Amino acid sequence: MRRQIFILITALIIFSSCKLKDDTSTSIVDPTTTVTKITVVAPNGGESLSEGSSYQVQWTGTGTALVKIQYSFDNGSSWGLVIDSLKNTGVYSWFPVPNTISNQCRIRVSSVDGISSMILI
Repeated sequence: MRRQIFILITALIIFSSCKLKDDTSTSIVDPTTTVTKITVVAPNGGESLSEGSSYQVQWTGTGTALVKIQYSFDNGSSWGLVIDSLKNTGVYSWFPVPNTISNQCRIRVSSVDGISSMILI
């Protein structure tokens, strides 16, 4: 578990701006369950989200029934909660988008047990 956390933290450090460079997903195998894999589909890089607007966060995910969505304005140093528990339907209408302006924004979709995927916006 520590190695998995270390890998996730290392991935967070590698990202340095809000422009998406590559689609990022994390897949972890638990021998007692199926593979959990979550990939953020939208935003997919370079978007400008208007403060106070609505935005459709989209992802693909297998191996988990519930996900949570978080956002960061400081390159992943701190995270705000969008929603803490949501059925893994692959889409969530985020409203309202917070009114903080930043060029170090991130969206993270993770299973409620912590396996996550993150995308820069």
